Amino acid sequence: MIVAIGLNFLNFQINDSLENLKVGELEKSLKSIRKGKEISLQIQDAIHPFILIGNFFIPDKTTELSDNFNVLNQTIQGSEHLILGMDNLIDSFKTISGEKAGEPEEYFKMAEVEFQAAEQTLSPVSIKSKDQRVADLTKLSSKNRSLAKSLPGFVNGE
Repeated sequence: MIVAIGLNFLNFQINDSLENLKVGELEKSLKSIRKGKEISLQIQDAIHPFILIGNFFIPDKTTELSDNFNVLNQTIQGSEHLILGMDNLIDSFKTISGEKAGEPEEYFKMAEVEFQAAEQTLSPVSIKSKDQRVADLTKLSSKNRSLAKSLPGFVNGE
């Protein structure tokens, strides 16, 4: 029962983060995803002894539970990288406009690294999971990585 509540809360945090991401609220999105990450670790710590015991009596159920947590954790990690990549991409535009100090190339590179990390984290989950959210996040990561990679040439007139 507690595990089901925990999994539902994690799903809520992921959904909240995605909704904030859709409207450009990166800080709120990052806060939600980090809250989900924190809660996930707390739940895993709390149920770890039960997982160990359950492996002897109901191994199929404990494997399924562990797999569900792994999918959620990878989704959270990938989402965090995606959000950080988007933040860096926005910062690159701010440096171009003069709104922020720094070199846009640095932000483009950091964005590309974060998008690549997001894509690498989310791709295996997207294949295993039937959750359309994960597939959409993976595609977004890939498209944004391509964008972050190509924009410096465009900005520099290459």
